Amino acid sequence: MPLRNSVTGARRARRVPFRAMLLLLLAWPPAWAAENEGTLLKTAYIYNVAKFTAWPERSHGPVSAPMRFCLVGEDAQVPSLWRLDGRTVKGRHLKVLTPRGGRMADECDLLYVAASEREHLVELLRTLRQQPVLTVSELDGFAQAGGMVELSPQGKLLRFTIHLGAVRAAELEISPRLLSLARVIGQD
Repeated sequence: MPLRNSVTGARRARRVPFRAMLLLLLAWPPAWAAENEGTLLKTAYIYNVAKFTAWPERSHGPVSAPMRFCLVGEDAQVPSLWRLDGRTVKGRHLKVLTPRGGRMADECDLLYVAASEREHLVELLRTLRQQPVLTVSELDGFAQAGGMVELSPQGKLLRFTIHLGAVRAAELEISPRLLSLARVIGQD
């Protein structure tokens, strides 16, 4: 029996450092813990909206070209969106960037409009009208103003509105599965 006790003792000895390490990891907040669960959820929604959207072939250039995800302005969501850089959407790598000046139609496939851009929203959407750029924001009234996807937090839930007329005018296609989950406006 002494052999059995020494084996059991060795197992316990291995468990102690593991348990200590586990407690240390649980006590130490991960880098993403500072981010609000809501911002992470919105980032996941935006990523999935992109995965369920089809762009016209002419808008992307060569297959090896990255999908350009532009961030305009600043709000609490923007830092979380930078985490999508390098992810893959429809076989293309996402390249997160800040567009230069008013060249968004040339530089972006997907565009997030931050809360700081509320004053410039109408002008910005007018610039992108009928361009193959999927526009997304959590600004209240974004879809009514002609934006394509508006995220709306409602308690612990996140709802989204899709302006189908704006999507179609840009020659984009959003999956019927995704449309079935959204509030859809601008269908006429």
